[in-house]
Amino acid sequence: MFVLPLNLVIKNIKNHFSLIIILTSGLSFFLSNILLKEIFSDTDYGYYSILTTVISLVFVYGLLGFEQVVFRYSYQINKSEIATSKQQIYLILGIVMFSTLLSFVLFNKFYSINGYSKILIFLTMLSCAWSLALFTFFRLNKSYVVSQLISNGWKLFLAITTLCYFMFKINEFHLFINVLLIFIILITLLFTLLLFNNVQFKFNEDIDTKVLLKSFVNFFISISTFLLLLFGDRFLIENKLVVVVFGDYFYLTNIIIAPFAIIQNYVGFKRSVFYKQNFTIKAFVNFNKKLIILTIILAVSVVLFVGFLVKTELLSFDFEKYYSTILLLLLLGMMRLYSSGITAAFEAQTNLSTLRYTNVAVVVFIILILTTLIAINFTLNHVITAFIFIWFIKTIVTRQFLLKQMTNQQQM
Repeated sequence: MFVLPLNLVIKNIKNHFSLIIILTSGLSFFLSNILLKEIFSDTDYGYYSILTTVISLVFVYGLLGFEQVVFRYSYQINKSEIATSKQQIYLILGIVMFSTLLSFVLFNKFYSINGYSKILIFLTMLSCAWSLALFTFFRLNKSYVVSQLISNGWKLFLAITTLCYFMFKINEFHLFINVLLIFIILITLLFTLLLFNNVQFKFNEDIDTKVLLKSFVNFFISISTFLLLLFGDRFLIENKLVVVVFGDYFYLTNIIIAPFAIIQNYVGFKRSVFYKQNFTIKAFVNFNKKLIILTIILAVSVVLFVGFLVKTELLSFDFEKYYSTILLLLLLGMMRLYSSGITAAFEAQTNLSTLRYTNVAVVVFIILILTTLIAINFTLNHVITAFIFIWFIKTIVTRQFLLKQMTNQQQM
């Protein structure tokens, strides 16, 4: 009598295993950042925060938005074949090399820290950029578990290494970072071999190169503004304030925003694939209503969790010093999670005209807000408030342009 329930459990685990990986990796990253704050000095933790921010940025930005072009103009033929074009492959390789060189040069110019091998840094940047291509190919092949391991495997390893440091009371900072970088390089090599051994590429040259390049330009602008929203606050704070304050901010974002970010990543990952073939305005609106409810429940849970940390003094961090910052970060996390459902539909369904108009509107608002912010002697809370407002504007603009496009298409 227990066979059926067990089969259902196994089936659900298989169907949602990619979500399990996202949740596990998110919790791993969350746990690591809490424990490392207890292990390393404030300065070392600040440098760790900078490095992991750069790694995360290259993981997401390594193809400069071209992964969206590949996702749109390539498709799965069967479980082991992907239809794409040679132009896309050539562009991927060229962009990977360009973004690797650019990120390597910028990192060494602005964040040069003694004790790292420049070759190791270069290979890590190359691995991060190429990993985004691997993620996209496996996602097209509907190998969701593998694609999530590519994206989040380093966070799982980070947690294991952090636990070893914590249990054995090790505090060697440079060894920790070098081990992490080597792992990223090796795991990228492993998944590269897995791709070429299990997936074949069938080249379809029907897509006009000019169309690819126009799409690339528009998606480059779109992903650039998105990355500015994800990481711009960190770079503003790091450049204006001291590294210790940046470390504190990084620590708080991983406690307050991490739960929202985990669900945000899953919504974007799964919902964009769903909307690519099953978009309706009714389903879109209904899902966003459910997302609002989930956002509120999650916000209450985060408040209770932070209250528990303050009450029990489980961690040495001075939360009371940052109460207003915590409230603002909570609003930022809620805005980001709600936006994910709209962004997923936009990425899957937008045409070039809608994408272009949306980019222009969002970029103009971002320039106005950031120019105003930079012109004043801004504080930590000023930065967060500005980014809440930017996320709000982007979400509303994206939603309205998408609904207008889809309504016009239905009336034709």
